[in-house]
Amino acid sequence: MKLKKVIVGLAAVSLMAGMCAVPALAAEISNDNSGAEIAVLSDENTNQESELPTLEIRHNGHIDEVTNYTVGDSEKGDDWETVTYKCDVEQAQNMVNVHKTHEADMWNKDYTVDISAKPGVKGTKSIHCTDNDCYEVTDVTDTEWVPVSGIVFNTDKKYVTDDTPFELDATIYPEDASDQDLIWESSDPSVISVDENGTVTPIKNGTATITAYDSEMKVSASCEVTADMLNGICKNTADGNWYYYRNGIIDRTYTNVGKNANGWWYVKNGQVDFSYTGVKSNENGSWRIVRGKVDFNCNDIVKSEDGWWYVRGGKVDFGHSGVDKNVNGWWRIVNGKVDFNCNSVEKNHLGWWYIRGGKVDFGYTGVAKNRLGWWRIVNGKVDFNCNSVEKNHLGWWYIRGGKVDFGYTGVAKNRLGWWRIVNGKVDFNCNSVEKNHLGWWYIRGGKVDFGYTGVAKNANGWWKIDNGKVNFGFNGIGVNNNGAWYIRGGKVDFGYNGNIKWNGTDCYVANGKVTMSGVSVQISSRAAYASSDTNWLIVTDTSACKVAIFAGSKGNWSTVKYISCSPGKPSTPTVKGEFKVTGRGLSFGKPSYDCWYYTQFYGDYLFHSVIYNKGSKTSIQDGRLGMQLSHGCVRLNINDAKWIYDNIPNGTKVIVF
Repeated sequence: MKLKKVIVGLAAVSLMAGMCAVPALAAEISNDNSGAEIAVLSDENTNQESELPTLEIRHNGHIDEVTNYTVGDSEKGDDWETVTYKCDVEQAQNMVNVHKTHEADMWNKDYTVDISAKPGVKGTKSIHCTDNDCYEVTDVTDTEWVPVSGIVFNTDKKYVTDDTPFELDATIYPEDASDQDLIWESSDPSVISVDENGTVTPIKNGTATITAYDSEMKVSASCEVTADMLNGICKNTADGNWYYYRNGIIDRTYTNVGKNANGWWYVKNGQVDFSYTGVKSNENGSWRIVRGKVDFNCNDIVKSEDGWWYVRGGKVDFGHSGVDKNVNGWWRIVNGKVDFNCNSVEKNHLGWWYIRGGKVDFGYTGVAKNRLGWWRIVNGKVDFNCNSVEKNHLGWWYIRGGKVDFGYTGVAKNRLGWWRIVNGKVDFNCNSVEKNHLGWWYIRGGKVDFGYTGVAKNANGWWKIDNGKVNFGFNGIGVNNNGAWYIRGGKVDFGYNGNIKWNGTDCYVANGKVTMSGVSVQISSRAAYASSDTNWLIVTDTSACKVAIFAGSKGNWSTVKYISCSPGKPSTPTVKGEFKVTGRGLSFGKPSYDCWYYTQFYGDYLFHSVIYNKGSKTSIQDGRLGMQLSHGCVRLNINDAKWIYDNIPNGTKVIVF
């Protein structure tokens, strides 16, 4: 069912409890044969279950557009119905009577329709009772079309200083002219515009003529309107403040850096903010603001709420990258802004600088890197005169001309010593013999050990070391922890085989290694320069499972015994180092076994016999020798254990390796 639109004219008040309905007018707009407008609420729409038309009800100076209402809940006439609805404006219930038929629209005791006259067509006009409680129509007369004979403005010129819309005061003659509506026109709408309701709006500074015509375009009146509006940053003489005006009105939406004849200014919410100092931007760049005004004399690094900025001539120089200073320090600048994330070495015209958190750290001395390399820093600045070995948190570095030389491998010195360098870095894991232009050097833990004299090896051979340096003039026997060696020209001659006498002892050289007669080179090399508080020396090789017993003195030891043993197993190894014999005993054991003839050399570490069954010296429980299997002591054949027990005095040196 198609909705019908209804207009209702209402002269009524809101219905409160106990009040009666107020006569009204309801109308569906259509035309009859006479051309007059008629008002209808069709019978088909009185059914509450039918789709009801929309009603437009004139009520207390406004129009209610009503879609939700009830029909016929109270009194009704033959040609009208009572409609009840809620007024959205007043939030109260109203009740009106509306027409049901075409015949009821022209004239009625309580309501009628006033039809406007048109050129050549008469209209109607009703006269109502004026008593407070009277709503009767007392008379209805015909009306004639009355044309407009004149239009008069209250002024023919108007001057405005802002773009606030206004209306011209127009008087229409005669007062009872049938059509009071005017047609409006501007001679230049781009300067001064006017809308269909006669509202005049200044657009920009200038002059335009506003003209009003009657509906038949036969009569007119004109007014010349001139706009002279403030624009830009201007001083308000009333309060002394400076504002940004747009067409004479303070533009509170404007926040920017703008200019006038007195300078450039920071405007916030339409007003120059003289309390602001910082950096603000406009379409021309970012500017240093001091108390609201651009400071074109500023050449500094200044801060704002969004960072620190490099300013030249009052403007942030986004093209600048480097290192620059202000009263707070020296700063790394990238594209005009302090880069607080910078941790590098960067330059300016004065040098290269160590940056941490965007700021030059003048307190730092060390080695730091950037994209070009690693650099020696002294008090925050690269020292291009540095030729040394210097450190940072990652290690020690070989510096030449202030820069780490990653291409260098050798031995270099600083104030702390001489160091093994590999690819520019001190190799603290180096234990070798390495060279530089001054010679070959004995390195331990990455540092030349000038206190070492002995034999040490590298990839090229084994070398005689005197005071940390290879002695290429040495010809003789050299000793290290691995043995004694036959040396010619400072280097072990692994090709030599023969008999020699060394320190009064007959020795045999096999492939460059010197061996005391009957004793392994590992043991003989340790015995060669060992000293003891007695005339005896015991040397134990836990790897070879051998014990050697010497008699004599330092440099003149003779082998007395060279016997097999069983030292500690890997999980309970025999203690290693140099010790002294401190005591002895006949036996020890547990309920299931005994060990005989023990000699103590360190705490619970002993020389003693293999394991025998309890109380027996003949019934062996575990007699294995030549393997690592004890709990830490050194097991021996019972006769060898007894020989040590009987012959080796307290104080005798014991070497275990």
